[in-house]
Amino acid sequence: MAGGIVGIGFGAAATTALAARLHSDPKRALSESAALGSATIGVSLLGAIALATLSGPIARITTGQAEFASHFATGAFLVVLNAIAFYQAGVLAGLSAFRPLAFAQATGGIVAITCVAVGIRLGQSHGALVGLSIGALATCFLLNREVQRSAPLWAFDWKQGAWRSRFAIWSMGLPSVLLLGLSGPADWWGLAALARQPDGLVEVGVYSAANQIGTLLRFAPLSVGIALQSHLAKQFSDGAIAHGRDSMKRAVLAICAGGVLVLAIATPLAPWIMRAYGPAYADRTEVLVALIAAGVAVALQVMVERSLLAIAGYRNTLTIGLTRSAIFVVVAPWAVTGGAAGLAVLRTVVSVVHAFALIWLWRRSIGTAMQASLSGDARIAA
Repeated sequence: MAGGIVGIGFGAAATTALAARLHSDPKRALSESAALGSATIGVSLLGAIALATLSGPIARITTGQAEFASHFATGAFLVVLNAIAFYQAGVLAGLSAFRPLAFAQATGGIVAITCVAVGIRLGQSHGALVGLSIGALATCFLLNREVQRSAPLWAFDWKQGAWRSRFAIWSMGLPSVLLLGLSGPADWWGLAALARQPDGLVEVGVYSAANQIGTLLRFAPLSVGIALQSHLAKQFSDGAIAHGRDSMKRAVLAICAGGVLVLAIATPLAPWIMRAYGPAYADRTEVLVALIAAGVAVALQVMVERSLLAIAGYRNTLTIGLTRSAIFVVVAPWAVTGGAAGLAVLRTVVSVVHAFALIWLWRRSIGTAMQASLSGDARIAA
C-alpha cells in the first residue's frame, strides 16, 4: 500500500505533465517526468528502509504481535517495486498508451498470481511475499519496455534534466501523494482498533477477506479515472473546458450506475463469495456488501481526485481528505464495537460523503475555470 501511494501519486502527476505538454513543450514534459521519477525512487527507498528498520514496532502497532516483524521487513521490497510500477503506469497514461498499459499490467498480474501460488506452497506467508515481489518486478520490466516502445524520444539526461524540474515535484507530485496517503493511516488505525476487540483477529480476517473483493471493484473505475485525467489535461491545455466538464459528468454517471449494478449482482452472491474464504465467513455477508459499496465510492473518489489534478485543485482537495481521515480516526473506536460490520459501515459512509464532497469541489473548480476562460476570451475580443 505504501508503495502504491507513492507510485500512484507521482505517476498521476506525470500523467498530467505529459498529457498537457508533451506536444507543445516536450523538453519540459520529459524533464518534469524525469523529476517525478527520481522522486518516486527516492521516496520509496526511504519508505522501504524505514519499514525494514522499524518492522518490529510497526508489527506490534498494526497486528499486536511482534513475530510478524519479519513479514514487514520482507515486504519492504514491495514498497520500491510497487512505487516504480505505478509511476511507469502513470507515464504510459500520459502518453495515451492505454493498450500497452493494460497488456503489461495483465501479464504482470498473471505472473504475480502464479508466483504467489508457488510461494505459498514453498514458504507459506513469506513465500507469498516473495511471489508478490517477483510479480511486481515482472510488471516493472514489462511497463518499462512499453514506455520505451511508446515514447521513442524517451531519452533525457537525468543529471541535467531530472532535478531542474523540482517545481513538478512540489506543485504536482507531493500533493498527489498526500491525497492518497491521507486515508492510509486512518484505515490502519481502524484495523488496529478492530484487532484489539474481543475476537479481534477473527474480525480483522473477515474484514480483510471482504475488502479484497471491494478492492478488485476499484480497478475498472480507477482505469476510467486514469484515462479521464489524461483526456482532461489535454482539453484544459487546449482551452476546451466545457468538453472536459461533459466528460466528467458522463464518467460519474457511469461509475454510479455500474456501482448499483455490481451491488445488485453481488448481494445475492455474497454468501457463496464469502464461503470461499471459509465456512465461518458464509454468514458475514453484510461486511462484504458494505465494503463493495465502499469500494465503488472510493473508486469514484479517486477518479474525481485524479480529475482535479488536471485543474490543480490541490489545497481544497487536501482539506477535504484530511477532514475525512480525521472523522474516520475519531469515530473508528466506537464503530469497531460492532465488529467488522461496524468498521465496514463507517468506511462506506465516510467514503460516500468524501466522494460527493469532491464532486462538489469539482463543480466549483470547473465553474471558476470556465469563468476565467470566458473573461480571457472577452479581453481578447476587446
